Amino acid sequence: PCKPNDRIFSKCVAELQEDGNVSYNFVAKTKDEPDAGYEGMITVSLLGTKGKTSEKLVTETGCEKGSTIEANIKSYDIGDIVGYKMELKDK
Repeated sequence: PCKPNDRIFSKCVAELQEDGNVSYNFVAKTKDEPDAGYEGMITVSLLGTKGKTSEKLVTETGCEKGSTIEANIKSYDIGDIVGYKMELKDK
């Protein structure tokens, strides 16, 4: 299985994105302040009332300050979203 720290991580995107047939939309906004951006991979896991998703790649290139990151995450039915875990990965 793919891991975020693999050297061939970009080839593993499809594996990390396809876990089921239910879609969840993830949106994160960064502040428009100095040092609010990030230059690296960002992953997220969603926590729901029926379970949680595996770690999903949101972006490989990071985000600029004052920007919005959006991702459609496919998973099995985890119910209503009650939380998430976002991780910033080194390049």
